Amino acid sequence: QFEMSTATEFEELDLLERIFLRLGNAETDQQLEETVGKFLLPVLVKLESQYKPVQDKVFELLTHVSKQLKNRPQILLPVNDLLVCYQRINASPQLTNFSLVYIKLGFPRLSTSQQVELLPVLMQSLEGKPKHQQDSVLQTLTPALVHLTLPKSEPERLKLFSLADKPTIRATVLDFFLCYLLLPYSPVAVPPGLSNDQVCRVTGTSYPPADLLEKVKYGILKLLSAGIFSDQEVICHLLVTSGDSRHSVAELGEHHLRLTGGSVDWNSPKLVSQLYSLYLGSPVPAGNAVASSTMQQATPTQNHSPASLAVRVKIMLHLLKSTHATNSFPSCIQAVFDGLFGSNSNAKLHSLCLQFIHAICSKAKEQKLAVMASLLLTALTKVAEEPTESTHLRQLAYTGIGLLSRRAPSLFNKDLKIVAKLFESLEKESVVELSLVIQDCLNMLSGAYRGLQDSGAVVMEALLLEKIASASYYVRWAAARYASVVFPFSHTLSRFVCIVAVGDSKEDVKEEGRKGLKYPREEEDKMEGTSSPPPTFPSIVHYFYQKCLQRVQSGITYTTAAGSLPLPPASMGAALKFLQLCLHFSAGVAGVGVAGVGTQQTLQLVAKYLKESEDLTLFQYVEILKQSLGSAGGMELHAVAMEYLREVVITSPPNVSNELGKDIYWIKSFIHSPSPDVREMAAQLLGTITASHGRELSLLQAKGILQDTFSEVYHVRHGAILALGHVTANLLQFCVDIECLDVVRKALERLVQLIVKESPHQLSLAACVSIGQICRCGPLSLPDASSQTDVLSKKLLVQTLSDKLSTSVDIKLKEQCALTLGYMAVGDPLHPYKQDILFTLFQTKEEKAFDLLVTVGEAISCVAAGSLSTASHDQWKLVCSVEQSPVDGSIMKWTLNTLLTQFCTSPAGQIRQAACVWVMCIIKHAGRHQELQNYLPVIQDVLIGMLGEPNELTQEVASRSISIVYDLSSEYERQNMLKALFDTLMNGKKPTNVSGDTELFQKGALGKTPDGSHITTYKELCSLASDLNQPDLVYKFMHLANHHALWNSKKGAAFGFSSIVSNARTQLAPYLPHLIPRLFRYKYDPNTHVQLAMVSIWNALSADTKMVDKYIDSILKDLLANLNSHDWQSRQASCLALCDLLSIASTRDVATSLAQLWELCLRARDDIKETVRNAADKACKSLDSITVRALDCSVSDQSNGSKVVEEVLPLLLTMGMSSPSADIKTISLATIVKISKNAGSLLKPHVASLVTSILEMLSSVEPQALNTLSLQLSGEREAQSKLDDIRIATTKTSVLMDVVDMCIPLVDDGVVEQLVPRLSELLKSGTGLATKVASAQLVITLVHNCSSNLGTSAGKLLSALISGLSDRSTGVRKAYARAIGHLVKLVKPSSITKLHEKLKSWYLDGEDVDIKATVALVYREMTSHSLDGVKRAEVEIIPLIFLGMHGQSEDPAFEGVNGLWEEAWNDLVIGKESALRLYASELVGVSCSALESPSWPVKAQGARAIATIAETMGPNLESAYIDTLMTALLVALPGRVWEGKVGVWSRWKEGDDCFPVVRKLLLVHREWSVFAVRTLSEVVKIFRS
Repeated sequence: QFEMSTATEFEELDLLERIFLRLGNAETDQQLEETVGKFLLPVLVKLESQYKPVQDKVFELLTHVSKQLKNRPQILLPVNDLLVCYQRINASPQLTNFSLVYIKLGFPRLSTSQQVELLPVLMQSLEGKPKHQQDSVLQTLTPALVHLTLPKSEPERLKLFSLADKPTIRATVLDFFLCYLLLPYSPVAVPPGLSNDQVCRVTGTSYPPADLLEKVKYGILKLLSAGIFSDQEVICHLLVTSGDSRHSVAELGEHHLRLTGGSVDWNSPKLVSQLYSLYLGSPVPAGNAVASSTMQQATPTQNHSPASLAVRVKIMLHLLKSTHATNSFPSCIQAVFDGLFGSNSNAKLHSLCLQFIHAICSKAKEQKLAVMASLLLTALTKVAEEPTESTHLRQLAYTGIGLLSRRAPSLFNKDLKIVAKLFESLEKESVVELSLVIQDCLNMLSGAYRGLQDSGAVVMEALLLEKIASASYYVRWAAARYASVVFPFSHTLSRFVCIVAVGDSKEDVKEEGRKGLKYPREEEDKMEGTSSPPPTFPSIVHYFYQKCLQRVQSGITYTTAAGSLPLPPASMGAALKFLQLCLHFSAGVAGVGVAGVGTQQTLQLVAKYLKESEDLTLFQYVEILKQSLGSAGGMELHAVAMEYLREVVITSPPNVSNELGKDIYWIKSFIHSPSPDVREMAAQLLGTITASHGRELSLLQAKGILQDTFSEVYHVRHGAILALGHVTANLLQFCVDIECLDVVRKALERLVQLIVKESPHQLSLAACVSIGQICRCGPLSLPDASSQTDVLSKKLLVQTLSDKLSTSVDIKLKEQCALTLGYMAVGDPLHPYKQDILFTLFQTKEEKAFDLLVTVGEAISCVAAGSLSTASHDQWKLVCSVEQSPVDGSIMKWTLNTLLTQFCTSPAGQIRQAACVWVMCIIKHAGRHQELQNYLPVIQDVLIGMLGEPNELTQEVASRSISIVYDLSSEYERQNMLKALFDTLMNGKKPTNVSGDTELFQKGALGKTPDGSHITTYKELCSLASDLNQPDLVYKFMHLANHHALWNSKKGAAFGFSSIVSNARTQLAPYLPHLIPRLFRYKYDPNTHVQLAMVSIWNALSADTKMVDKYIDSILKDLLANLNSHDWQSRQASCLALCDLLSIASTRDVATSLAQLWELCLRARDDIKETVRNAADKACKSLDSITVRALDCSVSDQSNGSKVVEEVLPLLLTMGMSSPSADIKTISLATIVKISKNAGSLLKPHVASLVTSILEMLSSVEPQALNTLSLQLSGEREAQSKLDDIRIATTKTSVLMDVVDMCIPLVDDGVVEQLVPRLSELLKSGTGLATKVASAQLVITLVHNCSSNLGTSAGKLLSALISGLSDRSTGVRKAYARAIGHLVKLVKPSSITKLHEKLKSWYLDGEDVDIKATVALVYREMTSHSLDGVKRAEVEIIPLIFLGMHGQSEDPAFEGVNGLWEEAWNDLVIGKESALRLYASELVGVSCSALESPSWPVKAQGARAIATIAETMGPNLESAYIDTLMTALLVALPGRVWEGKVGVWSRWKEGDDCFPVVRKLLLVHREWSVFAVRTLSEVVKIFRS
């Protein structure tokens, strides 16, 4: 060593000369290596000399060294020192350059382990160095990465290179590694992804061999994926390697790419720019000013080429994930065009580029896409129209066109050539898969052409008219789709295209056509605001008529053997329906396109509209209908056309009927149609037309039709019967001569004859319809009665229909007979047999068919109210055809009296149901009758009473009737009705006036008697009770019946409320405080009908969450009362309602009632009925949720949380966890755990009670099978021990123990003061293995976590633990011993001494091997966990441990005990001999005491202890101790022989005092004497020597 800075020039030169000489004298490589290693660094430092000659000399010397080293690669260089020199902060450039030269020269000569060791240093040396030096260092270190083995833990890996806070170095290293990973495995002129400069940068002067390059890439990849760099930084490297040509590199790169791809931000601008740079190469795309200026300065060797094809595929695959990449214009466009049409591409890249276009269409911003749209369309069109492209690529291209049209519709709607080309391509395409894609493309394009105007609309119309007739099914579907979407619903031509589509042979095309004709339009159209009204009736009729005419003239018709139609029947039917829709819309009919529109109101509106319409439109419409009724149409089309023709004739001006009268025989031919519907409508149409032409035509047609009723052909006769009624009814309007009356009489006689002769029921039904039609139009010119049987009279007609009503089994025929009887009183207000008709109708009171009862009710209303009954009106008449003459109110009065006083109070439930239905029909159809108005209060009371009927149908009918009565009543009556309904809903209504025949139950409710009959009436119940000899059974059944009546009346009241509540919201306001709670609960009633009724009331009242908030206290009070109800329906409904309430209630609202709710819900969870248990389970889950929410201070007040913990927690611990139900225990346990997790400091006042309760529960929640198994294994120690271990392990991992652990952080002095007495009691008197072990474990936890808080309480716990050491369970003893071992570190020394004395007495005085083993375990645990505490009493403890080490026993329980003692000894003392010397007095004392023990095993143990002392100490044992021991031995020798007695003196035979021992032995026993003689001989030999 020398100081270079103070040397003179001469000295420095002299030094260099000497170094030169040393180098020259080095003859071997070893000498040269030593010289270079010693002097190279000092020579390099001389480069910084201030003397020029010195520097020159250094250059000369270094040149010589370099020449010497060049051809001698075995010579090692001091690379470590060179690195230190290289990293000098103020080093001159010459010094760093030469240092780097020799580093590069020396690093490869090092061993691989040395290279790996220097890698971090080399990496750190990059900081602050020029770029070319950094590249040189990286070139040097990169090959060594092959041998790098990284640490397993991530912190160690990060620490290894320490690059976390050096972003510049990280960037340099990553850039270099990326270039290296891009290197091809053989030199090429233009390397993919690299420039020539970059190749030189990473390879230096020599290109690496292919195998080495693969290994280095693999090493780089391992380093990059080790977590030293972020995933975002290395993702490009992983992409490059995943596309590598070598399998090992590509596989590893792909693996790490899958692992890290999910965490990468693919929208990072920096990352996207890197990916585009790799994909496109240099120069950078124009548009970036900075990049452009850089590009102008770059030389050709600096411009890098695009990456390899495999890498480009990987890049494009991941660009699909980036939204930013789709918005990077123009890079995204260049990437697409280069991938689709460039030379460096393949089919996979083509596919990905097309998918990238899809992504651009979906993700690009509107402004960006507007610039790119035309370019994208060009690319897509070129691919789609190229026939040589694969089907898959063309499919992607067409899909892209569709997606682009949705984002850039303006690009398409200006030019229809695109859609025309697509239609043409679809028509020519033969590949089915491609056809489907083009079809989807057209579908997506359809939205771009909405709202076409002017010339564009004309071109589109022509295109659709042409394509709807195409031979290709796909083209026809697309045309239909465009017709229904592109043009508004009011567009006439497009609707015609849809009409044509409905007649297509393909169902898809039909369905698309139907959609285009449907009104209102599709919901998405309505949301987009594109719906529009249908075309006006004149425009659509004129257009369709012209189109039909053109098709007929040009011969483009639907032709069959029977004739031809302009369009197929399906299209014609759709056209007629659409024309009628347009007619109704133009006429102002409300609810167009919706079923259930009132027919008579519709007819009046249509008639008014047609009256103002042009005749041309009307006649064209009629002509279209007549074309549809052609013979080629078929029955379905005929039915539609006849229905609309009937409507137009009824509603049109007379000139239409007059015109059709010319074709009367053509119309008449349809009454002979094979279709029953056509026959019926044709008969009605024929009657309407004949009526408009006067008496002559009607009379003529009536005579002819009468003859046809005798035809042998069924459908001819059936049609004639129907037509006879309509045509003959018109004659009653004329009634001017005998001839007309005679025809009417003959017609009635023929119709009666058909009924009497038991004709097929369809003919009888038609005859009844015709008779009813005739009777409704006016009085019959028949005698009231006749003695001649062959003369038809009114009485005979009534009797015939009555007989048919009572004897027929066909419901439809019975209904028509009843209506016909009712129509007699309508047409003839003075009919003499009204009472007989009503009596006949009343005979159906026991019918069960609801439809029949309703029809009979309509007939009764006709008889009672006459023409005032709306049921008597013909719905196909614009005005009532019967003059509404004054009606005698006596019939109505008698009818109501009979129904209300007899039938509604009948004991038979079926009769009451019939009466209820009939009352509803009367008030519905004759509500304005004066006599009925007088009866409204009585009807109201009866109906409210019938709400309590057990039959749900009766309740429903009564409720609907109440709604009608409410509308008819005065304000005062409405108030009374509401009050009565409210009382019934709140309190129910019990049945009164029970007679013997009163039905108390429905059939099947109580089963059957032994003979198979049902038990329903009071008389039957009394009989059953008498047969069973249990009279009290009657009272139980009556109580059950009363209960059902209460419940049924509430259900009925609910129906009544639901029917009137929408009209009585204001009147209901006073009842809401009492009504809302009941409604809220009844919404969840088990009875579905009641539930629906209550929900309808709730919805009508708009009872939203605000109303619930308003009445939440009342609702909660009601639920609390009914959760404990004796009625299971109330309990179940309350549980479900509570779930709903808790989901919207705040914790403040329910905090005070939470404990009570828990109590009631837990009780319901153990209900006898399963459905109640299931509902209670849901309620408990909701309570669990809101209980936890109440503990969250962010959503609830802390006071609420404190109250919840104070009230709910004890309840769950006592009632929940002590329940015999496993489900309740599970629910309670889960909630307790959640409370413990979320209560935080709120739990502190309850820690003591919670912990001790949980400890007590542990044994109760343990499966009973384990306890049973433990008892069965009580005699097998090993099996019992293994079972205890399993039970203890289960206990420690229990969820309950997790709760205990959560409470530990809350323990402080106050908690300890409460907890320790309870815990001590548990340790002493706890029941069950789990409880005791967990309590001991808690002590250990408290010692570790709360040692400062235990203080004086540790002694109490120690006393409790000591009492458990004698437990019969090995597991408990071990747990207590372990707890004592931890606890003694906190107790006083005096307590340790007392513990030791107690354990010592147990050990020395007891004979129980288990106790001895437990004592050993206690000492082992004490020395293991509380060594400091034990050392405070080591003088007392060590002797016992020493003695314990010498125990022996053949008992299996003793196995391993000595090992415990030895572990305790080793923990407590350092060396055996030194310990024996230190504690010799105590050890001798305890050994002698053991010899004096009355227990023989203890005596032997003491003897063995003495032997150990003698053997270990030998001559070093003090004479005083020897005397003491000899005295004790001599005392122990006499007496009986016991095992181990020989050991008393075996170690003392070499001592001087052995002769007295021998003498004693000679006198004791023969065997011992022999042993003594042998020993004596050994002693003599010793003395001789």
